[in-house]
Amino acid sequence: DNLTLLSQLYQVDIYELNGQNKPADPPIQINKESEKENNYKNKDKDEGLVLLIFSCILFLIAPFGVFIAPIIIWRNKKTNLYYKLVYIVCIGAILYNLYTGYGNLSDYLDWGATEYH
Repeated sequence: DNLTLLSQLYQVDIYELNGQNKPADPPIQINKESEKENNYKNKDKDEGLVLLIFSCILFLIAPFGVFIAPIIIWRNKKTNLYYKLVYIVCIGAILYNLYTGYGNLSDYLDWGATEYH
């Protein structure tokens, strides 16, 4: 009982107080079938490539990509394979979409047009 109290007080294992080696834990058995299933499930959940393709398509649908890119960024997770690249491409797509949207708006409203007399 005293060893138990001392081990709790000093936060040390009882075997270390007694000077003995700790008994070995039984080996953990890994079921290879369940490991394969977990790897297969994780690959199904990886949306990195799909999000990267969608974020590249945002360059083609300017200026509507300004509204879609935040959804892709929100959907992106650190567990995805290309998560950093998706962020970079989405930010580039937002900037490109803002630039083309401003260009289209300025053409429509004749901003910057000069008249020669």
